[in-house]
Amino acid sequence: MDLYPKNSTPHEEDNKVSTHIRDYKQVGAYYFQTDGSQMYRGSVRDVFWHVNDDAIKLYLSGAQLHGLTIWKARNNAIIQMGWKPRNVSDVSVSKLRIIHNRWIKPDAYVSSAILGASPLYGDPKEIDVQRTMQVKIDDVVCEGICAALMTIAPMQNFDLVISNIHFEMLHNDTEQRLGRSVVDMDAGEGMDNYTPGQGNSTLGIHIKNWTIGEVEVDKKNAGEDRLGQLKNNPMFDGNWSIE
Repeated sequence: MDLYPKNSTPHEEDNKVSTHIRDYKQVGAYYFQTDGSQMYRGSVRDVFWHVNDDAIKLYLSGAQLHGLTIWKARNNAIIQMGWKPRNVSDVSVSKLRIIHNRWIKPDAYVSSAILGASPLYGDPKEIDVQRTMQVKIDDVVCEGICAALMTIAPMQNFDLVISNIHFEMLHNDTEQRLGRSVVDMDAGEGMDNYTPGQGNSTLGIHIKNWTIGEVEVDKKNAGEDRLGQLKNNPMFDGNWSIE
């Protein structure tokens, strides 16, 4: 569902459409690009989506989402915040339940992660530090073997708070590396989400109370070769936190 106002502007965030979705079921992700609904200003509550592509598209301000159950197949992120620089605020996601995820390989362009911000389509690549993506995500449970927490290519500033996340298990195959989170890095084939100029942005990402199995992820065990498998560009070391 993509709605366009009669008097459109070049920026999606100027869209004044509002929607309220409740008790909506989507089953049968037969196509590679079977997406979830785009989120406009308004609310989404108590939904079940079987998707093959982006499930939750956070492209616009003012979306309040609660009670989402996602059955995820193999193409792209569950929460998508990328593809172009965006100016988004007053967005929240709470009580997200991921009952199945089935990525087949790590990918930074079509993000193989729970949270994704894919790089810009086409050239030249654009970084806009006048824009900020401001999102709060709380109460996330991923059942079974889970892929990476995040794969992010910053194209604007981020003000992202992710709290109370529980993975039953994080994918830990040392060859596939599906559990590895990559932020603003060239991490090898298929995993390059670095664009010159990203270092001018603010990567305000704050992770609070993330557990994998019975173990809490903190600064000491969050690294690429440790429990959390987080690979972040060192230039952002002072911008993000985990506690």
